[in-house]
Amino acid sequence: STSTSTSTSTSTSSSTAAVVVTANSPLAAVQFITAQVKSKAAIAAAAAHFTRADVDPEMVAGCRAIMHQVLLCNEAVQATINISGGGSTARALLPTQRALQALLAALRNVMAADLYLQSLLRVIRSQSGGESMRRQAVKLFTSCVKSVRADIADMIELPMRVREAKLRQTAETSSDIFRVLRWVLLQDEEEATNKDKDKDNLGKSTVASAALASTSHPAPSPLPSSSPSSAAQQQQHPVTIQLILGAVAAVAGEFPKEVQSRLMAVTPSLLRATQDAKHANVRASALATAAAVIRALGANVLPALPALVKAVLAAADAAWNQLAAAGEDKASNEDGDAKEMDVDHDDDDEEKKEEDDDDDDSEDDDENNQNDDNLGTKKKKSKKNQKASTSSSAAGVLREQTALELSAALGTVAALVDTLGAFLSPQLPAVLRLLLTPQVANCAFAGCDRFAAMVRARLPTAIPARLLLPPLFDQLDFCVLRGPQSVECLLEMAAGAVECLEAKVVAAHHENIFAFVLKALDLRQRRPLAFMSASLSLPSAFLASASSSASSTSISSSSSASSSSSSLSATLFTPETVFARTEAAAVKVLVALVMKLSETRFRPLFLRFVEWASSVTIPESAPAHCGNEPSVEGRLIAFFAAVNGLALRLRSVFVPYFRYFFDLCIQQLSTSLKVVTGGRGG
Repeated sequence: STSTSTSTSTSTSSSTAAVVVTANSPLAAVQFITAQVKSKAAIAAAAAHFTRADVDPEMVAGCRAIMHQVLLCNEAVQATINISGGGSTARALLPTQRALQALLAALRNVMAADLYLQSLLRVIRSQSGGESMRRQAVKLFTSCVKSVRADIADMIELPMRVREAKLRQTAETSSDIFRVLRWVLLQDEEEATNKDKDKDNLGKSTVASAALASTSHPAPSPLPSSSPSSAAQQQQHPVTIQLILGAVAAVAGEFPKEVQSRLMAVTPSLLRATQDAKHANVRASALATAAAVIRALGANVLPALPALVKAVLAAADAAWNQLAAAGEDKASNEDGDAKEMDVDHDDDDEEKKEEDDDDDDSEDDDENNQNDDNLGTKKKKSKKNQKASTSSSAAGVLREQTALELSAALGTVAALVDTLGAFLSPQLPAVLRLLLTPQVANCAFAGCDRFAAMVRARLPTAIPARLLLPPLFDQLDFCVLRGPQSVECLLEMAAGAVECLEAKVVAAHHENIFAFVLKALDLRQRRPLAFMSASLSLPSAFLASASSSASSTSISSSSSASSSSSSLSATLFTPETVFARTEAAAVKVLVALVMKLSETRFRPLFLRFVEWASSVTIPESAPAHCGNEPSVEGRLIAFFAAVNGLALRLRSVFVPYFRYFFDLCIQQLSTSLKVVTGGRGG
């Protein structure tokens, strides 16, 4: 029969597969086995197997044997290519590599999806091959999982119930990768524990040997216990963990309904992976997988929500702290290099002066000594440059890995916001502090700033106003301590939240929103220390937006414009410019609020606004020429900026409200005129 002939051919192929590993030129053997697998008998047997429930054990065993041998051969070929470093050897082995890939594709066509995945899982769990073989098996597993739903849907000759049954069987088989992940993580923890024990034992033996050496002859040093192959496997192990985590994410994304119960069981393993103390890439992959699991589980992840949020926020906080420390170290290293260059130049000048003072009789000897000294100095400088370049490249790699971890953490936060929304309210203050931290908003590596901006924009639509607005407004004091850009991000979030509200919701919260706006507009009058630095070195995005807004709203002369451009080029901003930007962001919140209010609600608020602008307060850190005397100048500036914004938006509707502050305008203009004319009048 067809199945009998196919079983015979696959058994013959599995016995012939040994030739693939032992032959010097395995290309012909691989092509022969591929032809056997692609034969009409094998295809017919596979088609028959797809339509019935029983399994041909001989065919499955033959295909698994071929797969194992192909993966072993591919590992050996890849190792040979890596050792040769390219050249003729690598070019000669490329056809063999392509033939092996074709054989794997042929096996995929004649094996059912669940059996193919089972075979790959056997290879992943197997200890006979190396790490590269396991990694290749994981890659094939992930590729099959991502395409299996479409492949089963294309089997239109099968009834719908049969296709659904095959999909359920494939989902159940693919979920075994969760057990593989737990096994790999436990194995990794055991290796770390054994290493710590070996270090402790080594320290104790070193102390004992030192005590023994003080009283006897020294003993010969022992041979290293670990082989190069084991060391290489330990170095490649984190990559294997990353690939397995990617496979888990693929299963969660392709079969979210079929594997929900098993996904809940794998969540503790993901949390352990996010706390990997040695590998930032593993932590980043675990966070990305956690995001896929959260989207797959939906509201079912609620029992693990506190632990998930705690792990994600801890990883994000650690990442941005490392990035901040790396930035400080880079700045200090640049300062140190500049100082060393200055010292070297000073030494060269002193050497030149000494050369001029030498006698003519010893010129030849001095020249020889000078050449030797110059040669030694050049060697020292080259070593310093090599060390500096090595350290800078290592720091750059670490910075990229940490930024990827931060980006993955922000992606997980986005998944939490999109999936759970209102359920995040207990953890919302911590999430807001993360999103409003300047180090996170400024991180351009791996798109962290874009991720943070995206999550800030999604929060107003994902969380109801009654849960979002109170903790959002409470973050103003936190943002003031962190600096102007943090305050601006907060005000942008507030403006977006107010714009998304319906009129009836605004009517319930307009008092709190207006109080928040007044508190933000009062920053110029308060003059907090974070805003009053002599020069604020702000990020490039902040400077670019500031320069565009300054050019569009500038009414000063050409000389002041040129001085403004020079200050922009030096990336130094005065506090007044920063206060103007903060007020502009606060005015956007106020305008968004006013557009949602009726006139009966807006008029009392505006009268309170006029009264607020006329009240006198004492600044926290006043300028030196003003002292700490009570003042009203800061509030008036903020008030007139808000009036300008309201007039531009409301236009003729706002004209009747000028009568409430017209006298205030005349008073301020008269005071300014007296200052300009020296009290002589108009």
